[in-house]
Amino acid sequence: MTQRREYKTKKIDWYELQWARNVGLFEKPKIVAHYRCKRATFAYNEIPFYAATDVYYITDRDNNEDRLKALLGILNSTLVNVWFYHRGKKKGETLELFSTVLRQIPVILPSDIRPLVNLVVRRMQGELVDDKIDALVYKLYGLTPEEIALVEKQ
Repeated sequence: MTQRREYKTKKIDWYELQWARNVGLFEKPKIVAHYRCKRATFAYNEIPFYAATDVYYITDRDNNEDRLKALLGILNSTLVNVWFYHRGKKKGETLELFSTVLRQIPVILPSDIRPLVNLVVRRMQGELVDDKIDALVYKLYGLTPEEIALVEKQ
């Protein structure tokens, strides 16, 4: 004879979290993304930043800030935005960057991330280096000139 367990569920108020969050997630370096947008745009944040469910956080298990910045460059590249347009989830013309889609991005980090990190830092300082970041990403993913032209046309 098996014994049945009864579980009590607590009704929560609208302002309460259903599960606790680790405060470290909000206070360590991270990439943040709004889950609905016209163009996938990711930002780097290294100060305490708390948001609701409409923002996704990407962190590095080892707290490697350079690896996060390299990933930021790839995520904000034209190539990945075209990937989102064709492979991501859309609601009308709006992209929905839910965790399932974010996990499916085919990320390739270079063995030497310094050139990409340097460009991302320059971009964070306001320099217009998007075309240089795109060129590094195209090379990293092994795109041919014809494939680059297709991506740029989108």
